[in-house]
Amino acid sequence: MASSPIFSSMSLFFVLVLQVISSKTSSAQVCPTRNCSASGPEIRFPFRIREVQGENCGYEGLDVSCDNRNRTILPSVKSRGLGYFVVDAIDYANQTVLVKDPDGCLPKRLLKANLVSSYSPFPAPVYENFMIGNCSSAVYSSMIPPRSGVEVVDCLSLGHRMVVASVAEDDLARSWMLNQGCRTWTALIPWWWQPPTNLSGSIRLRWDQPNCKLCEEADERCMLKNFKTGPKIVCVPKHGFSTGAQLAIASLFMLPWLVCIFGFIWFLKVRVFIRRGLDQISSNRTPGSAPPNGVNGEAVEVTRRDAVGVMGIDSVTIESYPKTQIDDLGQLPRPNDDVCTICLSKYERDEMIRTIPECKHYFHAYCIDLWLRKNASCPLCRNNKG
Repeated sequence: MASSPIFSSMSLFFVLVLQVISSKTSSAQVCPTRNCSASGPEIRFPFRIREVQGENCGYEGLDVSCDNRNRTILPSVKSRGLGYFVVDAIDYANQTVLVKDPDGCLPKRLLKANLVSSYSPFPAPVYENFMIGNCSSAVYSSMIPPRSGVEVVDCLSLGHRMVVASVAEDDLARSWMLNQGCRTWTALIPWWWQPPTNLSGSIRLRWDQPNCKLCEEADERCMLKNFKTGPKIVCVPKHGFSTGAQLAIASLFMLPWLVCIFGFIWFLKVRVFIRRGLDQISSNRTPGSAPPNGVNGEAVEVTRRDAVGVMGIDSVTIESYPKTQIDDLGQLPRPNDDVCTICLSKYERDEMIRTIPECKHYFHAYCIDLWLRKNASCPLCRNNKG
């Protein structure tokens, strides 16, 4: 059937389109992003949640994990030197991560001398001098003047004392602490990103390796690709096609294919309908009779031929074939050939027969006219007449 190559070509084209979509999607989503919670930071290369993302989805030392409260924990191994931190946000463009102490007392962590070790994936920090004040219970936070630079460290303050802190070079803060009789001392506080002006609940860490800034600037994603010479960082498209986009594109390319299928089904239904109608017309007439009143036999046959796509002989050519009426004696050109091989009825007197000139085979005129309009060959010997 002529439509088969069309369907095959469209099917092949559709499969190729889906392969292209899948390849683009897979290249961008080999390491899909994950979250420990809906409000948690997006975890993607160079970070990875080691329990759910592949080994090549992260960089050494930047593994994170999810705790039983669905918080993002960095790093997942205490021996890295930093201990545990809770990740609040990750800035992939600037390669910084905002972390806080899981117990809610970051100043206590910052005052530890062994906060960072050589195993840390983050560069060694710079230290800033902070002045810590241990004030008596008679001092209240409401007594601290605005913009004084003095900050209350709630997690270090107990009922009988209030601990405050400020940058050591802040003369106004130093003067206030002395006036309130606070016992003060100086401590070196580490910082990685920018010098702290206070001891807030979070701090920024910076990582240098791997360097993915060029990928982020190009609005792409950084990935680890293994070569024979060793690991290498590559940039891949930021977005493949989302699930919704894939469905939309697939629907777009499936639409013509589906239209052709439904069109072909409609074509078959029309063909069956016309064939049944013509068969009913033929079955309701006697051999050798004309079509029923009001039925244009030629028009019906032309309609049928156009609908089913069958090529026959035009009416002018058919009418040029010899046409003879059987006389009262019923004599035929060949007495032994007394049955029309189309309708399988014997020839009767006064019926019209038509002879095909090339092969001299004859049939009822009405039968052979209908036949030749849809077939360009003799129904008996199948010689082509077109």
